[in-house]
Amino acid sequence: GANLSATPKLLIQHAVMAAALLRIVASTKRVLRAGVVNLGTEDGKGYKDLHDVRSVLCKMPDVFGSAQFVEPNQILLGAADILVTDGFTGNIIIKSMKGAARYVQRAMLHIAQRSFMSKVLALLLKPFFSKLKKLLYAKEHSAALLLGLKQPAVKVHGDCDVHAFSSGVAMAYRLIHFDATKRMSENLSVVSKVWASEMSENVTDSFLQKKSNRMAKKTK
Repeated sequence: GANLSATPKLLIQHAVMAAALLRIVASTKRVLRAGVVNLGTEDGKGYKDLHDVRSVLCKMPDVFGSAQFVEPNQILLGAADILVTDGFTGNIIIKSMKGAARYVQRAMLHIAQRSFMSKVLALLLKPFFSKLKKLLYAKEHSAALLLGLKQPAVKVHGDCDVHAFSSGVAMAYRLIHFDATKRMSENLSVVSKVWASEMSENVTDSFLQKKSNRMAKKTK
């Protein structure tokens, strides 16, 4: 949420930095999939800026193996490794998921306490519920990273507990240990080149389209 609104170029920079970060955090070298959050996956859906972002990401084979539109209901189904969106939309998505997780926890607790039989079943399924609770525990991943700075910066949520705070400290250590800032900076150099090429093509296409329209009017 540091940038509530963002230009296409800024979204692309965020995506590239996130790719570098994911490779460090997950210790992976596999091809990453970028997902541009949109209200539909069809080519005609969404703002033009989102289409520009996806187009540029598709031209970065060294960073992303693919770049597709992703609907919010596909996020938790593993549709992409990295989600690209502005801070306003991203903040709403995260808080909606946190609210949904809390609802599931409360609903399960309510159902488990409805009758004697349900309490017995809940007791038998306690190991399962413990694992599910940990999976839905939002504070396990409450540390937010401020990317694009000269040094790593980690921010934990205002309502975090000791466990969440220690998780943020551990994340900061990993960023420093693996020199994440330098890696992100190296990846960002690719953005300027691809973006300049993309904008040049767009300007050329726009000029040719206008020229074609003028010729068509003269013919009429």
